[in-house]
Amino acid sequence: MDRSLTRALTIGATWLLVVACGAEPPAAAVTAVSTPRHEGMPPALPRSTITQLLEELRAKSAPWHSEKHAEEAGYTVPVGCTDERTEGIAASGARGMGYHTLNPALIDGETRLLDPELLVYGRDRPGAPLKLVAFDYFIPGTFYPGPTSDGYPGSPPLLEGLGTPLMWNDAHSGWIAHIWLWRKNADGIFDNFNPEILICECQVRRESPLCTP
Repeated sequence: MDRSLTRALTIGATWLLVVACGAEPPAAAVTAVSTPRHEGMPPALPRSTITQLLEELRAKSAPWHSEKHAEEAGYTVPVGCTDERTEGIAASGARGMGYHTLNPALIDGETRLLDPELLVYGRDRPGAPLKLVAFDYFIPGTFYPGPTSDGYPGSPPLLEGLGTPLMWNDAHSGWIAHIWLWRKNADGIFDNFNPEILICECQVRRESPLCTP
């Protein structure tokens, strides 16, 4: 079996598309609950260093605004849309995240600043075209056990280059970090959700964290 395909399959239920025969799963009632904000942790580096590193990421990723160039870079597997409803937040108050496209060759138990595992596309108004807005760094729990697992090594994995720890996400059964390099995020460039990005047009929830309209 092709190595890239094998890696893609290891994601399994972690990045499961909940669509069968084009039908959306029945919507579940979602109510607002008291839950901590899923904020990303900024790196403990001088501001000038962070700026320089992000400029390197900007330069490398600029061609990825073209679908053709993104595919040539290995981002070939659409895995669906997700938003803050996966954290138990009602749709009326949920922040968006967007549509993710995976580079399966990068699922290897590590994250590197200049090689995000997923590109994130979003829209800021209904009917607007999807645009590259952010990067999602992702390590499945099968590669790096979560904090409640017997195999947890005692500290979270780090994003190589920035040195910032990834955050465990129950809904996706893995470690995540985001950088909103191509779309302003009022809640912070390293936050995992963005209030300026629309939530998914299809239904997502904790048990079904990804969907395709």
